[in-house]
Amino acid sequence: MAFGIEPGGSIPTVPAAPVNVTATAGNAQAAISWTASSGATSYNVKRATTNGGPYANVATGVVGTSFTNSGLTNGTTYYYVVSAVNAVGESANSAQASATPQSLPAAPAGLTAAAGNAQATLSWTASSGATSYTVKRAAISGGPYANVATGVAATSYTDTGLTNGTTYYYVVSAVNATGESANSGQASATPQVPPAGNLVVQYKAADTSATDNQIKPHLNIKNIGATAVNLSDVKVRYYFTKDGSAAMNAWIDWAQLGGTNIQVTFGSASGTGADAYVELSFATGAGTLAPNGQSGDIQLRMAKTDWSNFNEADDYSYDPTKTAYADWSKVTLYLNGTLVWGTAP
Repeated sequence: MAFGIEPGGSIPTVPAAPVNVTATAGNAQAAISWTASSGATSYNVKRATTNGGPYANVATGVVGTSFTNSGLTNGTTYYYVVSAVNAVGESANSAQASATPQSLPAAPAGLTAAAGNAQATLSWTASSGATSYTVKRAAISGGPYANVATGVAATSYTDTGLTNGTTYYYVVSAVNATGESANSGQASATPQVPPAGNLVVQYKAADTSATDNQIKPHLNIKNIGATAVNLSDVKVRYYFTKDGSAAMNAWIDWAQLGGTNIQVTFGSASGTGADAYVELSFATGAGTLAPNGQSGDIQLRMAKTDWSNFNEADDYSYDPTKTAYADWSKVTLYLNGTLVWGTAP
């Protein structure tokens, strides 16, 4: 073919090779895209099954800057180059890009939903090939479902901030680079406030000297019910006499829950053996008490700012005979402001 040159014109040339070629794997397919080459009227997409070729055309005359190659074998790596074409001819091949198609993961199996206090804990069996999971929730059985968590890497998830007494319906899907599976089977949960009597406070006297300058009650909270409890909903009170007017200090020397997850405050009390109480409350980081679970050791220590001595002998919550943990009703526990364990003075 001969090409004329107009006066003042330029000699037509083949276009430059396409750049920025990418190959994105899908389910039995690969999506190829690239940046347009100036002067190109179409593109040829070429494929090889070995790195570096040889390449064979899989599409010619492509007028856009993308092409989806379908009918591929999942698990096989394919190598692609693209050339640009115009009336003059065909460019050199682009740089190579590769993709390994894979199938969608199977829907998760074995989904369960366990109700707690204003929450539901979900668990499921891992799906082969999944890189993450999406948790979905509905207010009616069968959906429609809305995402409540995406990119979940584990095979469990706790959905918090729920309304007690309301039934929630859940499904989970599995995700990988190819896409998202179908939804799992449905599971449901109806969060409830734990009934009174399911929480127990255990106490032991870590210091059995009644007349020194520190009070050292150690505490353990047990959940003997069938419903998980948010520790952030719990407050525990230990009653004592201040034996003077000095201000009080308190420390958590050690706690299985983590001392930074426990706040300590003082309040006034009235009754035999008590003109004050120390109250423990818990941050959200303290987590939950699972059914039949316990908080573990909470080592509380108190002293007056002037380090003067106490006389604990008549303190309401003090019992020097308890040198090992035992249920103790003279330490009270409140759940969402309601007394559910013990008797106040």
